[in-house]
Amino acid sequence: MPTIENLRITYTSTIYRKKSRITKKFLTKLFTTASSGRVGHPIINEKQVIRGTDGNEYKWSCLLVKFKTQPTFLENTPIKNEIHGYLLLIEHDEYVFIFKDKINDISTVIKGYLEKINYEELCSLFQHEEAAYESITLNSLNTSPVAVRSKKLEAMNLKKSISRLGTNRQIPKNLKKRTDGTCVSITPVSSRISSYTKKASVDEIAQWTMSIVSDIKLGHTLDDFLQNFAEPISYEQKRNELKPLGVFFDLNEIEEDLKNSPNAELYWLCKDGEKIIPLKNRQRERLFTTAKNTFVVEQHGDDYTVKLEDFNICSLNLNKKTITATGGILKNIIYKDDFIEEKLHILLRKKRALHVSFDDHKLLYCNGNLFQDTKILRDIEGLLSSFITDDSLVNVKSEKGFKHLTEHSTEFHSESLFYFVENIYSKDDFLICDDLGDEWADHIGFKRGGGSNPEISFYISKHKHGTSSSASQLQDVIGQAQKNIGRIFIDTEEFKKKITHKWAEPFNANKITTKISRIRKNSGDIVRSFEEISSYPNTVRQMVIVADFISKSKLQKILVDLKTGIERRPHYTQLFWILSSFMGVCQEMGVRPLVVCAP
Repeated sequence: MPTIENLRITYTSTIYRKKSRITKKFLTKLFTTASSGRVGHPIINEKQVIRGTDGNEYKWSCLLVKFKTQPTFLENTPIKNEIHGYLLLIEHDEYVFIFKDKINDISTVIKGYLEKINYEELCSLFQHEEAAYESITLNSLNTSPVAVRSKKLEAMNLKKSISRLGTNRQIPKNLKKRTDGTCVSITPVSSRISSYTKKASVDEIAQWTMSIVSDIKLGHTLDDFLQNFAEPISYEQKRNELKPLGVFFDLNEIEEDLKNSPNAELYWLCKDGEKIIPLKNRQRERLFTTAKNTFVVEQHGDDYTVKLEDFNICSLNLNKKTITATGGILKNIIYKDDFIEEKLHILLRKKRALHVSFDDHKLLYCNGNLFQDTKILRDIEGLLSSFITDDSLVNVKSEKGFKHLTEHSTEFHSESLFYFVENIYSKDDFLICDDLGDEWADHIGFKRGGGSNPEISFYISKHKHGTSSSASQLQDVIGQAQKNIGRIFIDTEEFKKKITHKWAEPFNANKITTKISRIRKNSGDIVRSFEEISSYPNTVRQMVIVADFISKSKLQKILVDLKTGIERRPHYTQLFWILSSFMGVCQEMGVRPLVVCAP
């Protein structure tokens, strides 16, 4: 009969800290859950056996059982595979190491007794001057739908290979490093650690666990390499410290659904709670225009309310696991199409469209999670280097100058943003107006280079009266840029189709067919030139946001005020998480971000 002395297992364990005393009653319940469905009696079933190695004492508890399961490739047959599973616990001081294979889930049983060690404790293990990070899997802090969500980097030593630019928006999911000749893998989210060495006896495994406990007790902090990354913050642990300052709702997806779904409507729920009235187009537009504001959160004791003048927009609830917006006007607005009928506050929760900023500008709640970026404002000049000012923007009075366009117009109005792009800012050899319909950008430009790198540019233009630091207005234009950023790597065949169809027709304005050609600049064979420029390896692709309502000097002041703590208005943090998101998406895709704005 096998005993503990026959056990040979890998150095792969989940590390826990004790919350309650480990009793034999708890272990009995644990073993019962782990072995549910077993065949026969346990082969090994021992609890809290005290042993010592190298002068240190530890306790081990072990379960070894047999199961019979049907092969995955067979159905309805008496044939069964015979497999064995084990569960090993090693207790040392206040820590418990769990090793297991082919047993039932035990997470619900251990919940009240054990807790995983935290991110910093785990990632600070095995520090050594010669330690080299060989691989790291990263999750993106960027919540944009077009952002790269996860990526894996590998090198002989990532400390010397990886760029630090943008790492503050990345979260380590798994890392592998080599130290003292041993390769170790660490997975922070599951508190799991593995050492890539041969299988070992229980005494050898115990010695390894005790060395890890000694390492934890040294109280290391994260090394310089890992300090560059952001980390997810436990909302549940942080909840009592959070003080919301501002809220805005990302309704872009809902607005698009209403435009693209012929049977989609918004309704107002009457006071009787039964009758619903469709919102008129004017009311709907007013709703979306108003919703794009950043709303101040008012605190009354333990309650938080979001208001606009005398209107109660909603209550903000800091629940145990999530933040939600409920009640107020939101509960009286219903979205309805062919498939769903939901109150707006429920739809917002499902789409994770709630953004909340706090008095601590390092924190942001979005996409249903709480994030922290301690270095969000470390490089003001680096962020502002993507902003280009132009005094001519003060003369802009509209986006396209629709009210001035007639069937005889050959140019956009001279006081419009489109005219500014075409005649003042753009230095492209070729420029196309792609506005309206199947729109990739307001304008698409490209130039050959002529001594510098060739360029392909997407222009997204947005006009607002006066300058503004509104997070929602910035979200509008940046959201459009992020939605179409993948199009900047245009396929030649798609380009040809647009040339012969949409771009062959004149520009239509408010149902008026003008004489404005969509090909605004053409210095040769446009298709052949595009094919050549897009194929060059040194072609620079850039996403250019042209926004006359943004002032670079005001933006710089807001950044400095936020960094120094002089002033923390509710929308300031949201503003820079939006900018950080845009810059991060561009960086991930190898696209240069530019913002043309007022001084």
